[in-house]
Amino acid sequence: MGRVWSNFEPKVAFNSLYSTLVVDEDDLQRCLQTETLNIVTDEAPHVVGSMCVRVAMRSETRGPPTLVVRVESTGKISGSPCGTVIDARLSMRLETLEQRHQEFVKVRRLQPSF
Repeated sequence: MGRVWSNFEPKVAFNSLYSTLVVDEDDLQRCLQTETLNIVTDEAPHVVGSMCVRVAMRSETRGPPTLVVRVESTGKISGSPCGTVIDARLSMRLETLEQRHQEFVKVRRLQPSF
């Protein structure tokens, strides 16, 4: 039978681990890129949307540089274009400093029927 952890607190353990996180600048440099993926259907190799992830480093006027991340996905729901955009700014320790999330659906204007 497995060992029982009677006083184990996952949140405390995670915070302890996170506080010791050291991100090597060389590792971050390898993440600074743009990657675009096509979204395809299962039935046929038909592209129904795309997802793009961009990661860049930005110099700040005050303080250390930050990472800027933008994720965009586009597709269609019932023939109407839709998508999601997430913009975030992270510290060099990968702490979220700022985040914006936007979703959209473009609907067709209906013509009145008389």
